[in-house]
Amino acid sequence: MRYIIPFKNRGFRTVQSPTHDSVCISEEVYIGLTKAPQTHIVSEDGRSVVPITLTPAEIEARQRRESAHASRQKINVIYQWFNWYDNQIKQYERARRINSQFEISPSPDGVFYRTVEEMDNSAAEKQLQVKILRQEVRDGK
Repeated sequence: MRYIIPFKNRGFRTVQSPTHDSVCISEEVYIGLTKAPQTHIVSEDGRSVVPITLTPAEIEARQRRESAHASRQKINVIYQWFNWYDNQIKQYERARRINSQFEISPSPDGVFYRTVEEMDNSAAEKQLQVKILRQEVRDGK
């Protein structure tokens, strides 16, 4: 059992021992609260988790933040691809200089490119994706 002090609008504060304004909740309810503290509060009787009704502005702001976060993650994946791409181009240039065979290794996203031109075309597409995603991140803040 845990003791918490629920706030009127949303959220709660954990306390070590019971106070006049604290509520005793089960460990299961506490875990539910810690997983989603922004969207739930404890019911009046302290036995269940009640969803909070968000205003349309709060919902929109949350969606923008989540979208911006997802866009940042996509950008990071694309940057990993560009690191691989840069390494492949360096190896290709070295092989060309010394007149040896060059084999393209599998990309981080699992695509097998057959030619350097295919990689270059994919790089151009990914540059456009990054530009769009950066705009989404800027709009989401």
